[in-house]
Amino acid sequence: MTNSSFGGELTTETINLGVNGKGWEIYVTFPLEINEAIENATSSPDPDKQLEAMVARLVQQEGCTVIRFNALFYSINPRTGSQNPIGEIDIEVGEAIIEVTTRAKNKSGQVQKFLTDPWLNMTGKPVILYAPNITRQ
Repeated sequence: MTNSSFGGELTTETINLGVNGKGWEIYVTFPLEINEAIENATSSPDPDKQLEAMVARLVQQEGCTVIRFNALFYSINPRTGSQNPIGEIDIEVGEAIIEVTTRAKNKSGQVQKFLTDPWLNMTGKPVILYAPNITRQ
């Protein structure tokens, strides 16, 4: 485990989750101070980050503990050392993963990835999509 600075402000933890079938190491990095990360997201210029913060606060008010907020998953190519993004979990609570978006486009592919990729969802949690602007396609 390595601690580093996230966005120059937050302390993060990086965990090596293991090696995938290609021999690439898989990592997840997430803020340690979840409440501070949520608070920072409320003032983000990114409307998706603002909505993620609002939803995180709402689930906390309902008695759920947010165990990860904006967790970044990536692999390391063993030949080049380059980082390859796998996905980002917006909010994780003990019972579910919550994907949040302000966009109106279809997110079924991303939700499907969270449901089927064992590196993103090791315990098989249900995935909740909160997309107040999504339209039927």
